[in-house]
Amino acid sequence: MSSSCIILFFLLLTIISVQTAIVKTQENTWKTKYFEQRVDHNDYRVNSLGSFKQRYLINGNSYKGGNFPIFFYTGNEGDITLFAKNTGLIWEFAAHFNALIIFAEHRYYGESLPFGSHSFANNSMLAFFTAEQALQDYVTLIEYLKATVASTNSPVVAFGGSYGGMLSAWLRMKYPGTVVGAYAASAPIWQFTSLTPCETFNSIVTRTYRGTNSNCPLNIRNSWKAIRGIFERGQPAKLKSLFHLCDDIKDKDELNALIAAINNVWVSMAMADYPYPANFLGNLPAWPVNYTCNILSKSPANEDALLMLISEAVQVFTNYSKDVKCFNIANGGDPPALSTNGWDYQSCTQMVMPMCSDGKNDMFEVQNWDFDAMTQYCIKEFRAVPREFWAVQTFGGKEAVAKAASNIYFTNGHLDPWSGGGVLTQLSPSLHAFVISDGAHHVDLRASNPHDTTAIKQARSIAKSLITKWVS
Repeated sequence: MSSSCIILFFLLLTIISVQTAIVKTQENTWKTKYFEQRVDHNDYRVNSLGSFKQRYLINGNSYKGGNFPIFFYTGNEGDITLFAKNTGLIWEFAAHFNALIIFAEHRYYGESLPFGSHSFANNSMLAFFTAEQALQDYVTLIEYLKATVASTNSPVVAFGGSYGGMLSAWLRMKYPGTVVGAYAASAPIWQFTSLTPCETFNSIVTRTYRGTNSNCPLNIRNSWKAIRGIFERGQPAKLKSLFHLCDDIKDKDELNALIAAINNVWVSMAMADYPYPANFLGNLPAWPVNYTCNILSKSPANEDALLMLISEAVQVFTNYSKDVKCFNIANGGDPPALSTNGWDYQSCTQMVMPMCSDGKNDMFEVQNWDFDAMTQYCIKEFRAVPREFWAVQTFGGKEAVAKAASNIYFTNGHLDPWSGGGVLTQLSPSLHAFVISDGAHHVDLRASNPHDTTAIKQARSIAKSLITKWVS
């Protein structure tokens, strides 16, 4: 596969990690507030770059002040209201603990733009787009809230899922005097060079599909050659018709975009393999991987029969509701629900998460991890050089985290490919981990559902017990 296709697929994987959060649950209310935040927390000059308005959402309906806690959601790579609408657990826990709820937006996302509409204009404007600056934003906001609307005695518990879960864990590691504990759901803090093999992610995706029937991943693996063969035989119109594409496949780059979009479909369904119907990026059935693999359980007689099955299976993700006119691969098959530009930049600087596949032990095409190609892409797009070992240098490797950190609860879903970069075992008496045997991407942070499995309920029960200890 070409280096441009590898980069496209890599970026899609990191982008879709957040998009599974866009699931409509119960309606919750909040007040929208803005805090005057420093652009650069490390600039002490009088004539510094000034400030910007960081958006945060607040709900104090359950809060009783005094020693009652603050539940602080560390915003992800998107509009903060998306996470407030879809992190039902924090609302349920707040009622139990009489807690103040805060959802803080990550700088450079949503309305929290340090330089307004010019925030992405050039790499000088983007220089303050780092996880360290975001963590300092959260600490500064917490200090302000405790001095104004909340009590100085209120213990703060950080919550987050996916990248937000990474931030909640890092917030506890770096600022233990600010937060007493962190609930980090599906937080791949070890999805970095030297910590997790690059093939792990795609291996877990394949394992999730193989768990239904062996023909399912086999058919997917065989489909790539068949799709490319149609194009190479000069039949791009057949691909457009087969996959109900919005636009023609005019060249090899667009063929690679189609391949990447279909990759996205399989990965997204593994991440969102919830035990009940979900409404993100369109409707999905309960257990969408099982539903899809029922289609792909057959042994097709020829290439055309195989691709008909693949097309039907892809539509489980792209058009389960039967009301989508065509499959738009321009955005990897996803509507622009979240800011992908921001995560693209972060992937080119600090969030360098190696991924690859060998086409034998997984169901994907051969994709070698090429850091040099990634670097050239990032220089071209942002004039930025990726920092391959940033995570280890900043927060420490596995042994360092086990020795130095405390009061963090890591949860991961066994079905979720991001679990490969997560903390799966207890590291110390105060670093807890729980693997949800039938869980997908941060399913435990979602609102309670009658179809929740025993393992999902157990993950939440453990969280409640740990938080009780932390805030006592």
